[in-house]
Amino acid sequence: MNPRRMLVIAKNVFAEALRDRVLYLIGLFGLLLVGSKQILPEVAAATEDKMFLDVGLVAMTVLSLIVAVFVGTGLISKEIEKRTVYILVAKPISYSELILGKHLGLSAVLAVLVAAMMVLYLGICALSQTAYPSLAALAIAAVFLVLN
Repeated sequence: MNPRRMLVIAKNVFAEALRDRVLYLIGLFGLLLVGSKQILPEVAAATEDKMFLDVGLVAMTVLSLIVAVFVGTGLISKEIEKRTVYILVAKPISYSELILGKHLGLSAVLAVLVAAMMVLYLGICALSQTAYPSLAALAIAAVFLVLN
């Protein structure tokens, strides 16, 4: 297996996912957080800060799952539909390099998406003066979101 070929495939997957406007989900995430920050005080009497923290983490989990499923299936279906997979397999590239390259590209997209959502989440927590756990705990949560 050649790491250079896998990285080329991963870069192409990353660029293709960005062309599909995946990062618009960050705006949806921001709207969801702002909306929940307005609604939660009416729903939860004294625990709105705790619920806001949970809503933010759950929204990150759901949106990253949606991206992983839809972008992942879209990558393979586009390759088959455009018949570019035949060109890739005909070249001196193994199936494992192709699959690992696509996996690395999709993981990079998820990492960028989770990092941007975490920055937005921390910014809204800071602006609304919501007490959150340590940055180390949230960084561990973000790492596990990417690994998930």
